[in-house]
Amino acid sequence: MIRNAIKGKYQIKTNYFGETQLTENGPATIMVEIYTTKAGKTTKVLKTIQLGKVKEDDVLAEIIW
Repeated sequence: MIRNAIKGKYQIKTNYFGETQLTENGPATIMVEIYTTKAGKTTKVLKTIQLGKVKEDDVLAEIIW
């Protein structure tokens, strides 16, 4: 949570180093919820991604403040 964000570009990224063993559940999955509030209006973004590549470096969201 950033209460008083400095102007600029912010990225939310994965930093996945892989699983040490195979599982029945399949690839690891993450979900991120992003809430931004400007001028009293709050917006919500949900994003789900399956991780599978070692050291995967995906950008989940980019916020320009």
